[in-house]
Amino acid sequence: MKRIIALLAAACMIIMFAGCQNDGKKATADEASTEQTTEAEKVTKVSTPYADLCVPESFDKNVTNKVSKKDPYTLTFSSKKDNTVLFDIIFNGKGDALMGTIVGEKENTIVYMNVPKLNKKSDGYEDNLGYQQGVNTIVKYLEKDYDFRVDEAIEKQDSETFDVKTKVVTLKYPKKWEKKVKVTEKEDTVSFKAGDTRLFDLRFSKGDGNLLGTYKDTPIYVVEYKVKTDEQKAMQQDVNVIINNLSKDKDFKIN
Repeated sequence: MKRIIALLAAACMIIMFAGCQNDGKKATADEASTEQTTEAEKVTKVSTPYADLCVPESFDKNVTNKVSKKDPYTLTFSSKKDNTVLFDIIFNGKGDALMGTIVGEKENTIVYMNVPKLNKKSDGYEDNLGYQQGVNTIVKYLEKDYDFRVDEAIEKQDSETFDVKTKVVTLKYPKKWEKKVKVTEKEDTVSFKAGDTRLFDLRFSKGDGNLLGTYKDTPIYVVEYKVKTDEQKAMQQDVNVIINNLSKDKDFKIN
């Protein structure tokens, strides 16, 4: 199901290019293979413990990569000519812009990036600006080769839930939030709050918000609010747990 809650927006536009074929092998990040895919694609691979990153073939002689931090695992790409840092790829840590999530069978890997502003007065400015587009290449190839969700930070879901009983339907929300999220029902609205911060409402009558579907002919809308912390964003994101469980009910019809 298409995600209802948008967690974070990337700080830069992502320009998509052609994908490359994943060979399924993983190695340490200190090993940067120069395996080329097809002649038309012109890419090479940089191996990490999390994924093989496909970068433009032009990086071979012009851009270096090294592990600049092990926790969170950070791969830094720099210009060989003047040592200018072009961008960082950060696995399971935080960065300036969210790239997305590599969804795995046992665990997910959330990927961020840092793309610093370049000095326009430097001699290599135009070349370095072009190399920075390599982050866009990486994103596209991750999406092709893995179950990669662009612009989404997806924590591995705990399947344990608790019941939220309403006059329309019993909802299921993650048990890990049971003591942190206050749920109240008033008239035709069920509100989810973390302290004084409203996370989202589910409404059982026509009005504002996105229509999720109908339960026994009663419409269910979701309305989201601005939140303050990463934890609150995760709580807000977990409206999808409610939606996924609703979708399994034969009396719920998806909009």
